[in-house]
Amino acid sequence: MRDRFRSSIKKLESYLPWYVNRTLTAAANQKVTQGLQENPELGHSLQEWETVQSLVKKQPLQQPSPAVQERLMARVRACNLPQRNIIPLWFSRAWGITLAITALLFLWVMLQPGVQLQWSVNQAQIAAFNIYRAPAGSVDFALLYAATDPPRAREYRFVDTALWNGRAHSYRIVALGAEGQALFSNEVMTGAHTALPGQLAVILTSIIIGYGAVMLIENWPTPPRRFQIC
Repeated sequence: MRDRFRSSIKKLESYLPWYVNRTLTAAANQKVTQGLQENPELGHSLQEWETVQSLVKKQPLQQPSPAVQERLMARVRACNLPQRNIIPLWFSRAWGITLAITALLFLWVMLQPGVQLQWSVNQAQIAAFNIYRAPAGSVDFALLYAATDPPRAREYRFVDTALWNGRAHSYRIVALGAEGQALFSNEVMTGAHTALPGQLAVILTSIIIGYGAVMLIENWPTPPRRFQIC
């Protein structure tokens, strides 16, 4: 019981500096006032704090010199500037390359930049299409794509995305019947330069996405801690 009483007195004593400064909450202020009435020992402690307060108030107010203030504020500003994340260089570069390749594949599949071939048919019994390609002026056609069991339609479309040398090419489209016989054949010549702008746009867009990811990771700031002094 006595220990509990001493603990209560110690707690009230810890409130005395703020009681003297009149900064306690109403509830805490009431507890201290009641304790002072019941415990003369607490009153002696209050007198000591009032003496300390009186001595402090008699001291002249001193301000640090402008040079000291400037050095202190410079340290505060330096420590509270946004700092870059410490991320390994290989990680940001690998992430950028991965993102660029992913974007390239996605855009290439979705946009299909290349030479577009379109043709229409009248026959209904077409079992397959063979598409051949040869350099312009050559008769050495090589099989480029074979479409077996194509959907029943009147209009067909094929995109050749594997052109890089900028040369013109000839395309031959052969429709095959159920027995493998050629039903009709059509030939068209086009320049690869028609596909080049779209292909370059997809590649440059992918590079920009990857480079932007690298710059974002390497320059992402960390928020400063408030009122930090180094």
